[in-house]
Amino acid sequence: MPTLIYLIISLINFSVFAHKCRIARHGDQTIADCTRLKLNFVPTGLPLSISGLDLSYNQISKLENNAFESFSNLTTLTMDSNNIDTIDGPAFKGLKRLRWLSMKHNQLNICSTIFDIVLKPLLHLQHLDIRYNINKTLDIQNQRFIPTLETILF
Repeated sequence: MPTLIYLIISLINFSVFAHKCRIARHGDQTIADCTRLKLNFVPTGLPLSISGLDLSYNQISKLENNAFESFSNLTTLTMDSNNIDTIDGPAFKGLKRLRWLSMKHNQLNICSTIFDIVLKPLLHLQHLDIRYNINKTLDIQNQRFIPTLETILF
């Protein structure tokens, strides 16, 4: 019985976080502002139509498998100033329209694996900001992994 109560409380808290995100329309774009909510995870329960998601200034340390699969309309994703140190391989699976990704001020170990495995599904990515992370061992001249990438801030 205590496990069931814990599960119910967890589910309630899980839904509450999504509802604390501020949703705004800017022209034909729907943006979810989930900044400074002390989130430990990517929220669910957001409108599937959002084209922008800002998760900056939270406490996210790991991006789980398929964390964004429900957000196929995202074109902009910002996750600055979290504590992200781990990204599961298919974390960005489903983000077929993503053009702008910012993950600056995190704890990422930037290496070719990030590009070869994690970012490879982002077929339309044009802008990537990964400044102010730890240990950067990447030859940024080699952009074979994301042919559409126009700007990389490293």
